[in-house]
Amino acid sequence: MNCLIVKNDLKRNKVINFALFVFMLISATLGLLSVITATEMVTSISDFYDLAKPPHFLQMHKGEFDRKAIDEFMMTYEGIDYWNTQVMIDIHGENIIVEKHNKTYNLADCSLDIGFMVQNEESDFLLDKNHDKVEVNPGELGFPIILKDMYGVEEGDTIIVKYEEGKKKFIVKEFILDSMMNST
Repeated sequence: MNCLIVKNDLKRNKVINFALFVFMLISATLGLLSVITATEMVTSISDFYDLAKPPHFLQMHKGEFDRKAIDEFMMTYEGIDYWNTQVMIDIHGENIIVEKHNKTYNLADCSLDIGFMVQNEESDFLLDKNHDKVEVNPGELGFPIILKDMYGVEEGDTIIVKYEEGKKKFIVKEFILDSMMNST
């Protein structure tokens, strides 16, 4: 009896039923695409973190510190397998000048903290666009990918860093993906 009612309804209201079917199909497709997109995003972030090996805990400090005291504390604290004390040099944007096609401009309007550091040896790696560990030579630097589009910097551009004693020129070798400090 129910099958007969459904069959008759489908015959009488073909256009409405077809439209409902199309909307249900589109809705199911969008739902499935949302799940696939979310799964791919979580998977890609997990894979990126596996390659970059970011720390589970990060403590930043400005000013002088006693590295020996930190290392002694970390050696005696149970549950810590690895730690790294990394020195980072903060540079204000107005002290970073981009030289490109005979034009110069600085990063004074940058609201992000800009810091210079060397590549870590065992964890918290700075990666390139292919997710390989970045290696730069003296006179070269990796430029944060988050600033690439903001300032139109390209590989091969010259970056001049001004500091109290003078200035130093670097060539942009690579764009950096940072798993801890770079939201991109």
